[in-house]
Amino acid sequence: MRPPLRRRAALLLTVALAISTGAALAAEPPLGIHIHSDQAMFQVLISPGKAGNDSIVLQLMNGDGTLLSAKAATLVLSRPEGGAEPITRKAERGSDQYWHVENVPITSAGRWHVRIEAQTPFRTIALEEDFDLPAQ
Repeated sequence: MRPPLRRRAALLLTVALAISTGAALAAEPPLGIHIHSDQAMFQVLISPGKAGNDSIVLQLMNGDGTLLSAKAATLVLSRPEGGAEPITRKAERGSDQYWHVENVPITSAGRWHVRIEAQTPFRTIALEEDFDLPAQ
């Protein structure tokens, strides 16, 4: 019963983000990456989700789907096959309580690796996943 609750929580947070940012439901949705462990669940939303400059929203949650009390968050993007330096950016907490990174130069389509580091008052939680970025 726990995984369906997590999926519902991630979906509800994605919809809430779309509504809170004024995004039209008919617009192209962001590229969503869901990463979870027993301790945490991170939703990564990349807009427009294509090669170029992208904006990224990090929804950081505890393993039970409640908002993670993070003091800081860092985004690291890299290409698994190499050929480019990793892109590391500090995220800024928005008024929506999510973490935002603007103008991230994801310059080429293909396979990427994302690592999110969330600093809580007691520990650092790092989750990572590979994803495919479509061309323009």
